[in-house]
Amino acid sequence: MKRKILSWFIMVMAVPPAFGEEEFRVAWPVACELGKDCFIQNYVDRDPSKMMVDYTCSRMTYDGHKGTDIRIANLARMREGVKVLAAAEGVVRGVRDGVEDVYFGDADKKTVQNRECGNGVVLRHPGGIETQYCHLRKGSIAVKQGEEVKTGQVLGLIGLSGFTEFPHVHFEVRRGKTIIDPFVGETKQTGCHVERHPIWTRDALETISHIPTAVLASGFAVEKVTAPEARDGKYNEKTFRPDAPLIMFWVDVMGILPGDRIELEIKFPDGKSLVDHHQNYDKGKAQIFHFLGKKREEEAWPKGTYTASFTLKRKKGGEYQISIFHTDKMEVK
Repeated sequence: MKRKILSWFIMVMAVPPAFGEEEFRVAWPVACELGKDCFIQNYVDRDPSKMMVDYTCSRMTYDGHKGTDIRIANLARMREGVKVLAAAEGVVRGVRDGVEDVYFGDADKKTVQNRECGNGVVLRHPGGIETQYCHLRKGSIAVKQGEEVKTGQVLGLIGLSGFTEFPHVHFEVRRGKTIIDPFVGETKQTGCHVERHPIWTRDALETISHIPTAVLASGFAVEKVTAPEARDGKYNEKTFRPDAPLIMFWVDVMGILPGDRIELEIKFPDGKSLVDHHQNYDKGKAQIFHFLGKKREEEAWPKGTYTASFTLKRKKGGEYQISIFHTDKMEVK
């Protein structure tokens, strides 16, 4: 779904220096480990038309997206508190707090009109450059307007405020009205086939990788599951009684591409299949939630370790190859 991030501050006009006149670097703006407890869901859209493409020529973006969306798995992780950090030293140009943390689909879109960024912070840096941090958690803003901040200083916490579908921070870099893709650098060229001069710091570049698809979370349940409840931290038990009415396995995944095939299976302790499911995708999906399960038919479930797996197969050279193989386990005792 298309979303638009709006700046809510009056622009301060400045004469931008020529490209390459000064070096500006940004550090990783979240206290998390990319690929482990946080992921990049969307990159800057580098296609000026109605099409969309990220800096790698993949489609991990949407039309007109101006920033880098760094997401966490779910609301449970959000409640634990994930710090958003200043990517570079600067001065706080403006802040907003007080916007509720809700999925925009659960609320009237008019309630966030002109506040699509939700709770956020804008920092001003030398040379007319600004960084913006959107969708922070209500009540978490830790800086005030006019304050000087250092690189790595806490600005707030990742939230779900404004026009958003998942807990994340929208990180944006710009000079005046010109967007700077931190993976490409400041350039007048569009598209993905351009010379790259990333503005990330060396430390950031050593840890950043392009992860198109990832398992965000998975788990078991003894009742029918729903995506909202799973993303809210429910269904994480690892042991069940032999008289459980059913066994369910669920998985939350980001980055499905057209042509992908997914396979899910639960196996008994002896390795035999309890239930399986597969599905092909003709269209890409930013995020999917799948589950499968089986009702108890015997007097009791056999005791032991049950194993569930999620496999994502992606076509390469016309043939399916395993891109992700993820497993989870639970005990019946």
